[in-house]
Amino acid sequence: MSLVFPDSNAKGKFFRELRLVHDDLCSYASAAAPYCAINSQDDNSKLIKYLNRDPTFWNCVLASLQTTAVISIGRLHDKAKNHNHFSSLVKQLKLQGGICAVASVELEAKLTEQQPFVVKILKLRHGLFAHTSIHAPLIANFGFQGLTLPEFRNYWSAVVGAMEKCDTAMFGQQIHTPKFNISLFESIEKSTFKALASEA
Repeated sequence: MSLVFPDSNAKGKFFRELRLVHDDLCSYASAAAPYCAINSQDDNSKLIKYLNRDPTFWNCVLASLQTTAVISIGRLHDKAKNHNHFSSLVKQLKLQGGICAVASVELEAKLTEQQPFVVKILKLRHGLFAHTSIHAPLIANFGFQGLTLPEFRNYWSAVVGAMEKCDTAMFGQQIHTPKFNISLFESIEKSTFKALASEA
């Protein structure tokens, strides 16, 4: 279908927000996928032995991946007026009507479904990664309790799966950018596994 906007400013705003959501989701995948891949190997004694040759380096790598994943989720779900891109996208898709409105309802449902995970991540982001807090040591020690690797993967599958459907509703089979691709997360995980297997 052809997207319709009241004026060029509204059109420009929509596509800027679409690009920002796309780029932040890709940033999330580029960090969360290798983070999940490495941490899922906790029973691989050969790999653990390899990582423990340079534990400081690997701890820095994991901390960097963790930080990037958390900050990316924070940007995607920031409630500040100028940063709430998901809400704006859902609203604009509903205004388009038809299959875009249907796709927006599913996206909204998936975002709601992921709220428990998002709330945990935002608490970490606000209390540990984005702001200085006297409680940071406590948050560092206990803030990750209850977070699981499947939650990091499920967030991607749910949200990007819905964004793919929005993509199809908006553009059909047209060649366009940005394009949402649910297979990206798994592809990065596989690349990480391959890289680790070649070393361990």
